[in-house]
Amino acid sequence: MHLNSLFKQALKVFIFSLLFASCKSIISVDDLEQTELIISKQIDGLEAIEENLDLVNGEEQELYSLALNEEKGSIPLPVRWSISDSTIVNLSSDESVSNVTLTPLQTGSVTLTVETLTLTKTFNLIVSAPPQDNIGVALSDEWVKVPSNAGGMSLPEFYVMKYEAKAWKDDNNDGVIQEGEGNKTHLKLANENYTPISSPDFIPWVGISANEASAKCRALGEGYDIISNREWQAILRDIETVDANWSQGSVGSGCLKKGGSNNGSECSWRTRKYDVILPNGTTVELDNLNWGNERDNNNKFILTNGNEVHDMTTSAGEWTDWDRDTVGFQGMPVKGGCETNLSFNNFQDISYSCSEINDEDFNSANGGYTIDQGVGDWMAYAGNSTTENAVIRGRRGSAFSFGFYWTKDHESYQAGFRCVYRP
Repeated sequence: MHLNSLFKQALKVFIFSLLFASCKSIISVDDLEQTELIISKQIDGLEAIEENLDLVNGEEQELYSLALNEEKGSIPLPVRWSISDSTIVNLSSDESVSNVTLTPLQTGSVTLTVETLTLTKTFNLIVSAPPQDNIGVALSDEWVKVPSNAGGMSLPEFYVMKYEAKAWKDDNNDGVIQEGEGNKTHLKLANENYTPISSPDFIPWVGISANEASAKCRALGEGYDIISNREWQAILRDIETVDANWSQGSVGSGCLKKGGSNNGSECSWRTRKYDVILPNGTTVELDNLNWGNERDNNNKFILTNGNEVHDMTTSAGEWTDWDRDTVGFQGMPVKGGCETNLSFNNFQDISYSCSEINDEDFNSANGGYTIDQGVGDWMAYAGNSTTENAVIRGRRGSAFSFGFYWTKDHESYQAGFRCVYRP
């Protein structure tokens, strides 16, 4: 062990010696004893960081390593850079290794370590979400931007609730979401004078029909609406291309995160049970939908722009509007050959003849993923409608889950919603 440690130390010195030897015209190894290491956001060292550096998710930041020497002044200094968690911040340096580019991939905090031959410095990097442009109705309402042409669906950029919609009543009219103002117990109260918000707290707003959920979203103001099926697909086809959304760390490896389930697999978390009161006053046992700040990572998807979307697959699905360009909630037409009373786990098993639906309306961009990989679950029947039914997404362990088995005015504790904002 002692010889091995000496060998590693000697190798480290040799490597750094090569780096400094290649930069003799800048600074020599001997000069290091009289040199102060500066890490700066500017190449002239005028904006040095001391302990913490705040980053914005999705925005690159370049840093420079400088030697502050009494005789030679502030000059570039080769160093070795390392990051504690590359899933939060990606690190890439140029050939001189005197500067580095940091690319935040998701919110969180990491440690940046900078080493020379004679000293080591560490810095805390804190990645926060980008400004929300005052989207939503409350000061702490959390919405995220979905990039244009996300998932190749040819849509302009839009904003979506980071979390499933929650029912909120601003009792003191201060615009701040506070404990006691959101629905946590009795779902039968949620439809009375409540406003949809995007918050990690409170019980998801279920027991509301697709028609009423759509109206609640539109009531937020101009540009707001309930999420459409095409926007849902844009998000899913975007996140399926991100390594971090797969259980084994690379696209197609393992499975896409499945959120809450009762089996507690590598792609999901084991649910707990709690009692809720439905709009008709009936008490039922429902899965714990994992709300609050201590959230499970298997409930989180990361978009290609680094933004996070939570809870797109839980025991409660979400209403999605079939036609985003028509005012008012639109169901999927069930006339024209759509088969009914069918249920398939894998999309590849579907045999349907329906002129109103295409593969891009429900399937992954890959097209070959199965329910074991977190892509699948098709549920269809005409229900009480002879013209159209509301589409519901994200149930039963797959964000891609697709069902059209309830009418637009149906209320169920298994159906929630989320809103979007279209600039």
